[in-house]
Amino acid sequence: MPTRRKSAIARTTAAIVGALLAVGCAPALPSLSGGSTTPHDRADLALGVAARAPALDLGRTDVAGTDELLRLSGPGGVVPVGAFRLGVGSVELGAVVAGTDGRVELRAGGPLSALAHWHLGAAFGGGYRRADAQAGTLGDELGAVEGHRLGLLVPVGIGATLGGVFEVWGTLRLGADRLEGWVQPGRFGEAWALRAGLALGLGVGFRRVHVLVELPVDVEHVTGQLAGSPIERSGLVLTPTAALRLRF
Repeated sequence: MPTRRKSAIARTTAAIVGALLAVGCAPALPSLSGGSTTPHDRADLALGVAARAPALDLGRTDVAGTDELLRLSGPGGVVPVGAFRLGVGSVELGAVVAGTDGRVELRAGGPLSALAHWHLGAAFGGGYRRADAQAGTLGDELGAVEGHRLGLLVPVGIGATLGGVFEVWGTLRLGADRLEGWVQPGRFGEAWALRAGLALGLGVGFRRVHVLVELPVDVEHVTGQLAGSPIERSGLVLTPTAALRLRF
């Protein structure tokens, strides 16, 4: 391959990775449940991208005082995603990382029929959030924000596999996150983000390589305070995700 072409590919790849990491503070954590839990003595590795797209009140940027809290609790954006899962006996151990957020999870599952499987789990996660100061939509300047989050997610779902080629799944997602942080200059903010939703997914591949696509849709309620002023918002959050999964 010519040196110029290699250099162009390297620059393009670096630009894409840099763009993803630049917006990597969005808490866009998918489920990527699959048609079944990872079999005993097998491991799954998935790599891809996910996007967080707030809608309704969570997507509004025209209400004074709320933009900064939402930039802490759940900004929109696109992030790189990685997931690793290991089948151990009748359970599955896993970890999912998306941008600056991640979670560890434990899932149990089993067959419902020759094709269908159930899964139930618990996941504990956290993340770090930072955003520089920017201009607000009301003409004021939004200060820089920095904070962290801790949360719990409970996935309950059903999936199906067909000949190792197709997988489909639906996962009910129930979760809560606690976030604390600072908005410069020196304003403390804290919030609870409560959510309930459904993730629908499809996998297509052959044997041990599958392309996974998933669309979680969550109802999310954010309540908290910024510098002593109460703030409350509700809305929908879409988290479209695409990933390549390898099974070893």
